Amino acid sequence: MTYLLSVFSLLPSYGGSNEKITVSGEISSVEVHFAAPLIIDTDTEYQKVIGFGGMNTKWQASTLSDNEITTLYGNGEGQLGYNVLRVRISPNGERDWKQVVGTVRKAKSLGATILATPWTPPVGLKNNHSIVQGELGDTDGYAAYLKSFVRYMQNNGADIDVLSIQNEPDIDVKYESCNGLRLRYMTL
Repeated sequence: MTYLLSVFSLLPSYGGSNEKITVSGEISSVEVHFAAPLIIDTDTEYQKVIGFGGMNTKWQASTLSDNEITTLYGNGEGQLGYNVLRVRISPNGERDWKQVVGTVRKAKSLGATILATPWTPPVGLKNNHSIVQGELGDTDGYAAYLKSFVRYMQNNGADIDVLSIQNEPDIDVKYESCNGLRLRYMTL
């Protein structure tokens, strides 16, 4: 919570003052120093931003309602105009995949690009047989699994535009994850 307060405290002063801001909260205090102005050079491109969007995961809700999707991805009055939807690829297969089909279809109908990301391969493909940590033990099986997800979604009118093979491969956490998933080559 304190970190979020610090981030939000930066926002009003992004113009580049040398002021010192102290934010108090759950810890004794946090100091933020501004040393240089923010300069945006529109003639230099470092990366391409394809859009802005949101994410629908099992932990937030099984699916978004049509009204929620329209508010997020619509371009009308009172709508946010998002154009990227990220969905989680569950390690539980079709049992969970079916939960996001309607969300993906509706977002696609409003022009969204769909990005799908797994946090972990299915437990049978990992060396520790757990959804937490461990390493991928079966690259071919994982490629087939991801391909089956894309095919399942496509067969249900919910095309996936971008497929990631892993969420945060370098993070060490105690929830759904896979350590160091790095593939040099995988055919889908």
